[in-house]
Amino acid sequence: MEEYLLKEVRIKRMLLANYAIELLSKRLNGYKGQQAYIISWIFGAMMFFLSSIIFFWFLNFQLYKIDHSNFNYTGTSTSFDFLYYTIKTITFGDIELIKPISVLARISETCSFFTIGIFFLVIVVSIVLSMKQDKVNENVKLTTELMNSESLTLITYMKEEFGLEIKSAFGEIKNIDDSLKKLKDIIDKIF
Repeated sequence: MEEYLLKEVRIKRMLLANYAIELLSKRLNGYKGQQAYIISWIFGAMMFFLSSIIFFWFLNFQLYKIDHSNFNYTGTSTSFDFLYYTIKTITFGDIELIKPISVLARISETCSFFTIGIFFLVIVVSIVLSMKQDKVNENVKLTTELMNSESLTLITYMKEEFGLEIKSAFGEIKNIDDSLKKLKDIIDKIF
């Protein structure tokens, strides 16, 4: 009896795995799969952009805190002004409140421009070029082939190990579940 239950559990797991593989394969081949790939790519780029701004804001602010002679600063809201300064550096902008004076401050400003500004430009160009979807379609195709291969392996394993087809296993599992529920109901009624 225990071996029978173990076999039933294994078949259920394989059926669920096969169903998940087929569902993912269908979804990836649709528009939503390609859309999800691009959204995740854009999200990763935006996270890099945001973390870079925070890093250079912190760096510039700490350079000012360590030695006030690194920047010529005439404002009143130090922390916010340095955030504004970092963001303006990306867009070729300049603000009158903060001027880098030391070599270290100028290096920080140059690095923040190249790291964030140029990267942002590359991201925008890449997004425009990726609208062609060639690389996305290739990745989706490779993923689909992998999933189909896994599904075929699973079907072959079920045939060899349990002597069952996927479709007949669905019916068998449903019958077993129905029988077990009826048995449980009968036992519950008795006790």
